[in-house]
Amino acid sequence: MNRCLLIACSARKRPDTGLLRAVERYDGPWYRVLRGAAGDDMDVWVISAEYGLIPGDTPIPDYDRTMDMRRAQQLLPQIQPALARALADAPETFICAGRPYVYALTQCRSSVPAIGNATVAPGGIGTKMM
Repeated sequence: MNRCLLIACSARKRPDTGLLRAVERYDGPWYRVLRGAAGDDMDVWVISAEYGLIPGDTPIPDYDRTMDMRRAQQLLPQIQPALARALADAPETFICAGRPYVYALTQCRSSVPAIGNATVAPGGIGTKMM
């Protein structure tokens, strides 16, 4: 059983053509830290404005889409079953994401009760990284 990290996508992406694993495609500060620190005892899932909740090793192309509350609401049907898979056996879950992303995850509380036990990083982007 691995710990689970649910992390928001980032506006900054590697512009390489073709597909890259999500944790390699996104290139914001959180991802740079993550790539240097992730161990085998952690499952990384990305909350993507384009694709919903996906495993961090999912190959994705470069894209440009912003997450907002409306988009978070649209993604709920995709996020709910993926969240159930992500948290199925996770002894601990940590969420590192902004308000629309957290909203999308917590809206699944009735069908995925384990999300209620997740720790959400507090504060703004800089504070969340500490």
